[in-house]
Amino acid sequence: MSSGAIVAYNAFLGTLTAAPLTCGYAVHSNRIAALDRGELPAVVVEMGDEPEPTGEAITLGQVLRYLDVTVAVLVDSATPYTAADDALIETYDLIVADLTLGGACEFVDEGETTRERDGAGVGSITKTWRIAYRTQRYSLLTGD
Repeated sequence: MSSGAIVAYNAFLGTLTAAPLTCGYAVHSNRIAALDRGELPAVVVEMGDEPEPTGEAITLGQVLRYLDVTVAVLVDSATPYTAADDALIETYDLIVADLTLGGACEFVDEGETTRERDGAGVGSITKTWRIAYRTQRYSLLTGD
């Protein structure tokens, strides 16, 4: 048995790993694995926080819950933002092609995009997504 957050995250990750990315970048579920293996360029999909459910989200004994997920494209390049752009676009297109993640959630909303670069040439573009999913009022499990 898994929480609704785990179900939503796995559906999101599954959307990006169902087939190899055409850009050729590997998809990892955490940044440390990608960096430790030296597998750059890479796409890293990480589970984030879950904001508190709001009163308006309660309907018929259910709660609309949210999970933040980040998709970071990591590259080692003199021009990291340009090098990461194709993977950013491809992962974006895969997610927006089905905003219910195959029915695993209510919807996925796009969040901010940030860019970072370290002094050694490794850079990243990170896109944040917010997944909305329903559970019973006093349960963390999805309400199928």
